[in-house]
Amino acid sequence: MKKITLKENGTFEHVWLPTIHTIPAAAIEVSDADFMLLSQNPQTKAWLDGVVVDYVAAFDWAQAILQKQGAINSAFNTALDSISQLYTRQEIDSWPTQKDEATAWHDDNAEVTPLIDAIVANRPSVDKAILVSRILTNSANYKAISGVALGKKQAFEDTLYALPSNAIKSDFDAIVVAF
Repeated sequence: MKKITLKENGTFEHVWLPTIHTIPAAAIEVSDADFMLLSQNPQTKAWLDGVVVDYVAAFDWAQAILQKQGAINSAFNTALDSISQLYTRQEIDSWPTQKDEATAWHDDNAEVTPLIDAIVANRPSVDKAILVSRILTNSANYKAISGVALGKKQAFEDTLYALPSNAIKSDFDAIVVAF
C-alpha cells in the first residue's frame, strides 16, 4: 500500500514515504497496483471514488491552437526538407547573396561577384557562367517549391485562426494538415 496525493482533477501528484516524509492529511492510501497505474500514467489515469479510471483532460482551446500550429510548422518543415536537407545552414544562408550576385552578373558580366568568384576559384570543375546558370535555376526551383509550401502553410493558418474562441476539439480535428 502507498500513500499518495492527487491533483484536483484526480490525477497522480505525489507519493509519500513515511520514512522520509511527513504525510499530509490529504494523502490517501492506494494499492501498489493502483499506485503504479496512476504514477506511470498521470495524463491518462485518475482516481475517482476509490477506483482508477481513464482520464480525459478538459478541452483547452489555447493548447489546441498551439498543437495545431505545431503540426502545421512540422509539416511545412518536412515539405521543405526535400530541398534543404541537402545543404548546410551556412550554405543556405548564402543563397540570397549567391542569387543577387548571379542575377547581377547575368545582367552585366562586368558586375563584381566576390562570393561567386571565391566559389569558382575553389571549384575548378565549374566555370563562372555555368555556376551562375545553376544558381539562377536552383533559385527559381526553390522559389517554386517554397512558394507552394508557404501558401499551404498560410492557408492552414488562415483556417486555424478563423476558428471562433468557442471552437471544440472536432473543429480542430477537421483541419487535416497535409502538404
